[in-house]
Amino acid sequence: MHLVALGLCVVGLAVLISPLARTGIPLGVLLAVGSGLSWAAGTVYLKWARVSADPMGFASWQITIAFFLIASATLIFEGRLNLSGAHTGALLAVAFSGIAGNALAYALWFGSCAGCRRLPHLSVRWPRR
Repeated sequence: MHLVALGLCVVGLAVLISPLARTGIPLGVLLAVGSGLSWAAGTVYLKWARVSADPMGFASWQITIAFFLIASATLIFEGRLNLSGAHTGALLAVAFSGIAGNALAYALWFGSCAGCRRLPHLSVRWPRR
C-alpha cells in the first residue's frame, strides 16, 4: 500500500511539473522537490527516533534553524535580500501567512488550546499483509 501511495505522489508531481519541463526543468522546481524530500525524510526520522520533546518548542527550533539556513543561502547566492521588485500586497500576504497562518496555528494547536488536548488521537488501521 505504501508503494501505491508513493507511486501516486510521483505521478502527481509529474503532472504538475510536466508543463514546466518542456523547456527544461527550472531550478525552482528542483529546489521545491528537494524541500519536499527533506521534509519527508525528517518526518520519517522523527517517527523512527521517537523524539519526546515538546511539539511547540521542537517546531520553534526547526523554524529558527531553517530561517538561519535560508538567510545564509540568500547572502551566499544573492549577496543581499532584494525586495525592490516585490509589491506591497505580496509582502503583506507573506507576513500575514507567516505570522497568522503559522505562528498562531502552532500556538493554538500545540500550546494554549485546552480543547485540543481533550480531542482523541486519530488512529488509522493499516491492513495487515
